[in-house]
Amino acid sequence: FLKLIYYNGPIDYYVVEFDREKGRYLAFHKKKEIIKEIVGRKGKIHSSLYESMRNSGINPEIIIQFAEIFASKVDFFTDCQEGDEFAVLWETYKDKNGKILKDVRVVAGKYKNSDHTYYAFYFKPEKGKGGYYDENGKSVESAFLRAPLNYRRISSYFSYRRFHPILKRYRPHLGIDYAAPKGTPVSAIGDGTVIFAGWTTNGYGIAIKIRHPNGYISYYGHLSKIRKGIRKGKKVRKGQVIGYVGMTGLATGPHLDFRLKKNGKFVNFLKLRMPPSHPLDKKYLPEFEKLKNFYLSKFEEISSPHPGSANSLRFNHLFSGS
Repeated sequence: FLKLIYYNGPIDYYVVEFDREKGRYLAFHKKKEIIKEIVGRKGKIHSSLYESMRNSGINPEIIIQFAEIFASKVDFFTDCQEGDEFAVLWETYKDKNGKILKDVRVVAGKYKNSDHTYYAFYFKPEKGKGGYYDENGKSVESAFLRAPLNYRRISSYFSYRRFHPILKRYRPHLGIDYAAPKGTPVSAIGDGTVIFAGWTTNGYGIAIKIRHPNGYISYYGHLSKIRKGIRKGKKVRKGQVIGYVGMTGLATGPHLDFRLKKNGKFVNFLKLRMPPSHPLDKKYLPEFEKLKNFYLSKFEEISSPHPGSANSLRFNHLFSGS
């Protein structure tokens, strides 16, 4: 063949062609000429967050990002009420003819309910990784997930006196039992270091313990198995899968027995005021304020949504050519 073009997604592509002068094939990595724009939508909740945002013409990937950004502030499964308002700005890549190639990242979000208005602005300092911050420069992310897995129901709550279904006597249950099918992935609730991973002799079955900053230790019990590579001394990230739901040890059915210690004492995770993630360094606040005010002005420019329409705010050229 003389020439082959392979597209690896909507933007990147590779060209392999035969060079007659050199008598061999040459390969090139290229990118389409694209324009980076900011697109905005706003609307009101009429059913679920997902359905309401889809009815405003928002990409499912952007909806998921929006929900994850505000997950530590709003439980969109239980706290989403009719009449709540949302607004979102996100980056999108278009070709020179205006065709959308890829929706990239939420850059600003707003959610207003009857009690509070929540904001989130994406900001990446000159040194360090980017993140989402509220109007005061505080991270909107909490240090912990709201739950370590996707569960069907809570089968047992934190209690100092619970009747044990196997031992047939009352004793403390200083954790939360999340009922879920066997094999459901279990995630670390926050960044930390594994201090135990294996079989226990106290009825907890296969279990994992993780030490987190600020005196927290999380426990994950009755697992069916531990994920490969998870062992004592291993550093894990918030949301990283560490094991799978099971019913090892003293258990009547598949569930995760999750517990949390704070400074050596077990605490009720469901009533825990989630510890915040790190705030923005003060030296970056002037730059953050400028960006925040820009995004706030763009919120005001978004008109009321109609399915299939949106305000598109041209931002800047990102790159073009090879």
